[in-house]
This record gives sequence, structure tokens and C-alpha cells, in this order.
Amino acid sequence: MTFTMTGFGRTSIAMGAMLLAAVGLLGACAQEANKTAAPSFSRDDIAQINAVFEDWDSKSGPGGVVAVVYGDKTFVHGYGMANLETGMAMSSDTRLHVASISKQFTAYAAGLLINEGKLSLDDRAQDYVPAVKQIKEPLMIEQLIHHTSGLRDQWSLASMAGIRPSEVISQRDILTMASQQNELNFEPGSAFVYSNMGYSVLAEVVGKVAGAPFPQVVDEQIFTPLGMDRTTVFSIRNAPLEGRSMSYDPDGETYRQVPLNFDNYGATSLQTTANDMTRWLRNLLSDAPLGGPAMKQMILQQAVLNNGREVPYAFALELSDFHGLGVVEHGGSDAGFRAHVMYIPEKDFGVAVLSNRSDSDTSIRARKIVSALLLADTEISDPRAALGDIPSAETRRAYEGEFHLADGPVMNVTASEDGLVMASQFWPGLELTQASEGRFITLDDDVPGVLAFDTSVGDGYDEFVFSRGPHEFRGRRITAPNILPDYVGEYVGKYESATLDTSYFIDLTEEGLKVRHWRAGPGQLRPIGADDFAVEGGVFGHIRFIRDGSGKIAAFRGSDRRAKNVPFLRVSDQSAADAGLPE
Repeated sequence: MTFTMTGFGRTSIAMGAMLLAAVGLLGACAQEANKTAAPSFSRDDIAQINAVFEDWDSKSGPGGVVAVVYGDKTFVHGYGMANLETGMAMSSDTRLHVASISKQFTAYAAGLLINEGKLSLDDRAQDYVPAVKQIKEPLMIEQLIHHTSGLRDQWSLASMAGIRPSEVISQRDILTMASQQNELNFEPGSAFVYSNMGYSVLAEVVGKVAGAPFPQVVDEQIFTPLGMDRTTVFSIRNAPLEGRSMSYDPDGETYRQVPLNFDNYGATSLQTTANDMTRWLRNLLSDAPLGGPAMKQMILQQAVLNNGREVPYAFALELSDFHGLGVVEHGGSDAGFRAHVMYIPEKDFGVAVLSNRSDSDTSIRARKIVSALLLADTEISDPRAALGDIPSAETRRAYEGEFHLADGPVMNVTASEDGLVMASQFWPGLELTQASEGRFITLDDDVPGVLAFDTSVGDGYDEFVFSRGPHEFRGRRITAPNILPDYVGEYVGKYESATLDTSYFIDLTEEGLKVRHWRAGPGQLRPIGADDFAVEGGVFGHIRFIRDGSGKIAAFRGSDRRAKNVPFLRVSDQSAADAGLPE
């Protein structure tokens, strides 16, 4: 299928303030050795790009790099520090971990094999990877690429198992975890749920078919031909790596280093530079990319579910719209690293923003660059104009309440001056503006979000779908009172999971019912139905208890958004306190 997009409308974007802010920075940047720009890039263009990163341009904090290609023009630059401990500054040759951007290369490597006739989108992963052979349903290569396989996510499972992100997590660990999964999140091809496990398995398929370890395959088939000589699939076991950036979290007025000890690949672990990303962007934009013209069409093939619905996700590339421009993009996030890659085929334009600070908004910064360089003279309409007078907040009170996101956290929805605000433990306060009856939209510079209430259910205020890019989050109003049932003591006990080789306690405390693990954080259980609980805090979003034939609690199924219905069997009525587990 072809990639076609429709626009949202148009309004003017003023860049005057941004230009003024960049004047001082431009002079200083011109003297730095780590910036290169083609002569055809104008000073105004450079000033506007630099203005987007002015707050990163410091010797006292982490920062990031940017790579921009526009026709035959190229701009790369580093801002801030790559390593606060050694004093290494960011440069266009600094290596940064790009997290899920790695998936683009895994999918492309699979695409090259498909293009050569060595692999098919319809091949079964079980035929290549023993770790998933126990799963009865066929897992197609196409489903691994498009996150429609139903495989539970490896990081969700690792969290449930009590594994911490700072620990060394190997490819063998992930494949062992996969081998213990006998169930899927859903029937393959019936839904889209992001699965890092799917890409770890896909990397194994690529290595098996190519006859070499996956890191060697992508190096020989992608990095070397494109001249990406500072890009590598990195393992902490191979440290140190020259020119590698560290990652950081804000800690008051300073930053603390956040370790990343991955020894796995396929879903993550790529280290690359701004200079090398210009080569990757040009390959994506080329009419004759690596592997031939057919590759350009292949990597933009969208996911199609069993029911025929298209999902705007291709070969680790999300398809979206930004003020009338057809955008192809993907983000990445691990430890303190953040990354976003975006390209616009119709404009022969691409941008990559890579950062080593967890408070960076790389997607928004990439969009600001697009606005500055491509949309400065474009009028962007305000979608609220179609409403005429914005309805009063009072008319939106009916939407307010607590909602449980499917297998996720409890979401509080409140009315605001011109829309709604959604807040949870993950979203501190997402503002949405009313666009029509029962429909609300985000107006920030990030990926557009739409909150749509289902008017066919009840009074039209009880269920919604929040969509952002290919991701959908379904919410249902919580009507059950936040009061534990009289029989709450029946839930107390120790529960074990053969799937994860770990155990949890369900405890009754002064604060209420809690799920506890000796390593993972505790979660507070909130009743939403009979034997059904939302979980606030901890690693689960939802716990559903199961009774045996005599009516006794025999097990629970724990879920989050990416790993659903993980089984835990009740093995005793022992509480965490009885077991000596400290608070």
C-alpha cells in the first residue's frame, strides 16, 4: 500500500522570538569544531535550529545532538555534555544509545533478506527461533515487525519478575523469558500492542537466516555500505566504547548518572552519532536506498489487522501527519537516553534528535525544527475555530471522573477552561481541547492525540479511546466505590508464577490491599469490580483474582499495557509480614 496522509489545516507560526534568542548562540557556535553545515544552509536556518537547543548548550549539564538533512543540505551539531564525570562535550561524533530507534535497523535487515528472497513476511518465527516454538499460534515475521504478534513485552515481564533496569540483561535472558511464555496477549494479528520481545525474536530470525550473529549482519549489510562507521550494536560486556555518552536524570539542580547495562539487541542497544544519522536519513529518503527501490515501498507498508483495519505503523516507523505534512517517525527511550527520528519524503527532509537526559522532549524539538524550516510561511488553522464559542467548563463536568485504562493505571479526568485534563501516575497532566461533542485533541507540538468518548455507551460519558499515533488506550469509568469488600482477607497470600519464576504477596495493610514483591515496588489495589482491581504504583496495572470450583481464591492474573494476564498461582495464605518481608 502507498503512504498518503491528509492534513489538519493551517495557521501562522511566528519565528521572530526564536530568531532573536539564537543570535548570540550563532556566533559562539560558529567557532566550535563540532559543528558542520553545508554552505547552502542559511544563517537564519542555523539560528533557528540552534534556538531549539539553546537550553541544552551548557557545560554544566547533559544535552544532545541534532542531525538535519534537507535536499543536499546537511547540519549536525552537539549541545551540552556527553559525560559530566570526564568533561567530554557533545559533538557530531559522540556515540549515543538510541533505544527503540534500533528497531528501524532490525526491520530493515529483515527487509533486505525478504528482498533477496531468503525470508518471507509470512514465515513463522517458530521455524527459526527455538525460544518461541512452544507457542501454538503461528507468529509471522510481518507480525513481529508490526507489533501485532501478541508476544508479551520483555521489559514488562522483566519488571514483573523484579529485574531492575540497572542490571545486566542479556539476549540469553530475554530468550529464556520468551521460552517460558505459553500464552500471548491476544490472537496474532488481531491487535496492535508494542512488543520489544517481538524485535528481540526478529533479530534472532535475521541472524539465523543470514548465517551470522545479528550484530555482524547489520554491520556488514547496513552500517558499512552506508558509511556509518561509528555506529554499532553495543553490549555492556564489550565496554568501553570510545566516544560513548553517559545518560542522566535530573536531580534537583544537578544530574545523576543512570546506568544502562544492556547485553541484548534487536529492540534496542544501537549506538550511533549525528553524522551517521545523516547517512541513515538520506538512505530512507533516497529513491534508490540500500537494497534497491523496492525497499522504500516495503518499509512503509502499514500493519493490517485481521479485521482489515490499518494501523499507522510500518517497519519500526510510525506514519503520522504534522500540519499537512506526511511524517514518518519513531522515538526511543532507555534509562536517561531519549531519541527521535523523523523524515518527510515529500520534502526530502529529515531530522534526528538524540539526547542523554531523561527530561528531554526529543519529539517536540524535532517538530519545532520542522516548523521552523518547512512551515514558517504556512498558515495553520486552529481546530477550535470550528466550534465557534468554546463550551463552558460546566458543560464538560459530565466527562469528569476516574477511569481505568485497560490493564493500565487509573486516570483522573477533570474539566478545564477549554477542554479536559487527564492525569495519572504516568501522565502528570495532559491537556486536551474540545474539538466536537465527545471529542478532544492535544494542541502541543508532540504526536497528535485524540480522546474520543463512545456516545453509544450509556450517556456517552463512560468509555473512551485515547489514540496517539498507532497506540490506543481504552478507558472505562470506575463506578465501584473505593471500598474493600468484607471478604478482602480471602485475597491475602503468597502467589507464584512459573512463567516468571518469581512470587508476590497480597497483603492487607492499614492503607488497604497491596501487592508486594521483595524487589519490585508495592502496588495499591483499587476495587473496580468483583475480584477485579486496578493497581496504582508498582509494576501491575490490573489484577484479576480467580476462584476455584469451591469459591476459594486460587490465583490471580496480573497485567500491564504490554504484558497481559500473566498467571500467578496461590500457594499459601502467608502474608508478606509473616514471611518477614520488610516494609
